[in-house]
Amino acid sequence: MTREEYLAQLRALLTGRTPPDELERILAYYTEYFDEAGPQGEGRVIRELGTPAELVGRVLVYLKNNTDSIVYLSSSTK
Repeated sequence: MTREEYLAQLRALLTGRTPPDELERILAYYTEYFDEAGPQGEGRVIRELGTPAELVGRVLVYLKNNTDSIVYLSSSTK
């Protein structure tokens, strides 16, 4: 899976489950996360985050429990 495919799946899975402004913040965060890793780090980032479905599950639980500030979780941050 490429970063573009990952982010597209992430968008699809979050659409309708988060407010549009929150969706855009989440996608911007993960786009920057991939950007910082660079092309060589793309596979590492995907492994770290888990599948888009796994990541969405963690993000939605976090959003439900924490309404003030958002910290987006990798699969290693549980």
